Amino acid sequence: MRVRGLGHMVLLMTASIEAAKISQLVLRDTEKRLKQYCYALQFYIKCRKFNKIVFCDNSNYCYNFEGECALAKRLNVQLEILKYNSDYEYVEKYGKGYGEGEILKYIMDHSQLLEGENYFYKVTGRLIVKNVTVLVKKGNEIARFNRNLYAHQSVDTRFWGMNKKDYENILMESYKKVNDSKGRYLEICYKKDMEYASLFYKPFCAFPRIEGYSGTIGEKYHETEWYTKIVYDLLCRFGMYNSEKGFFIAFLLFNVVIRKRKVIDVYYEYLIYNTN
Repeated sequence: MRVRGLGHMVLLMTASIEAAKISQLVLRDTEKRLKQYCYALQFYIKCRKFNKIVFCDNSNYCYNFEGECALAKRLNVQLEILKYNSDYEYVEKYGKGYGEGEILKYIMDHSQLLEGENYFYKVTGRLIVKNVTVLVKKGNEIARFNRNLYAHQSVDTRFWGMNKKDYENILMESYKKVNDSKGRYLEICYKKDMEYASLFYKPFCAFPRIEGYSGTIGEKYHETEWYTKIVYDLLCRFGMYNSEKGFFIAFLLFNVVIRKRKVIDVYYEYLIYNTN
């Protein structure tokens, strides 16, 4: 007898090909966004790490992903393409995190590939996690989130993993609290809701190497040099990345080495936002 949900590696990819008119969003070119989504989808199919991939676009853009479907079939990857029309009035009012949460809820309610599965990974659809084969583990039941280098008291929502039931019980409605104009970002809402529910989450075993462009600022992600990469990986490897001491080291390196900010400015900023 086949046991459902065992042995499958599931990836959910969120997409908004024809983007909403969000003030914080810089990358709006539809053709450029579509090209990035296709490139990322092909990457995850070819990486041979996921048995199932669910790609969901909330703009209902007219594109059939014929080449990607053929590639998935050839490599024995189950691919499900979901499309729907999001209520852009709410997305434009509350921000892109609201839209992403809405997409994930749609997947939970409509995906056939996700039925019977216990655990899934989620990635923002235009981004490539270059070391994904190192990060993704079979039989994982622990929530995997790295703290967010770009904002205080938040988790990185570009790539994460979680038990499906925990997501449905704890985070599926979190997007309704999002209001970017008031500083209530999805990354902050997720962290608060997991901690309120006493949900244990760990960093990945290595620091995710994310390639792609930020939709918010339109710039290519650049988070590591060779020496910061080693430090980040060691912090993740020994489970220290999300701790206050570990994250302070990562945050300091990111802002001083990558962003070229003054050490004293970064230090005081960290104290202001991370001291109870």
